[in-house]
Amino acid sequence: GRQMADGLSNPEIQKIVTLRNHHVYCNYAAAVVGYFITQDMHARGYLDDKLVERLMPSTHDNNPLAGTNPSHDFAGALQLTNNIKDFHEDYQNGISRWPLELLKDRNLKRRELANPRISGQKLESAMEVLVEQIDDAKRFFPSAVKWVDEIPYVVRGKPKSSLKGIKKSWATALALSAATLSKINSKRFFTDEPNRKLSREEVLEIAQTVDIAV
Repeated sequence: GRQMADGLSNPEIQKIVTLRNHHVYCNYAAAVVGYFITQDMHARGYLDDKLVERLMPSTHDNNPLAGTNPSHDFAGALQLTNNIKDFHEDYQNGISRWPLELLKDRNLKRRELANPRISGQKLESAMEVLVEQIDDAKRFFPSAVKWVDEIPYVVRGKPKSSLKGIKKSWATALALSAATLSKINSKRFFTDEPNRKLSREEVLEIAQTVDIAV
């Protein structure tokens, strides 16, 4: 909690100019939560020391490379997805989590991206910004999947239902994020509000699929 508060109260952390800045912001906004979840499962006896070492080799690096810290990457992948998806809502609230450098490189303004009538070359450039961020976020998913996969199904002295519930909960969250990135990867993200998030039906279908798989 202290690490998150210290980071998010720092004005420099709030300035997201580059993709790297975005990663650092997401570390403080979410990745530290990934550490807490892993530590909590360890304290409750669901994860042994060796598994924790694999899933959380460090809690001190504020911007570890994607693929090196599964606990970090799990929470980071969820946060990156939300920040990309929520562009329009954040814009209305005077917030921007999209790296400013990506817009400047293409001579774009946030207000242009927020205009549902955006078209022509501006729309093409906006799509480039969106795709670059989606591709960046996707780099965190393989390690995030590893984090979920390595949560054990069986631990001596623990009910199987508890472990399955934990695994299903986090697997569903990750699957929803992956599906969200797939859905918003379209020009319609800028012009059509329903294409900015999963529908209720899509959420239910994904949750059912995960339930069967887990």
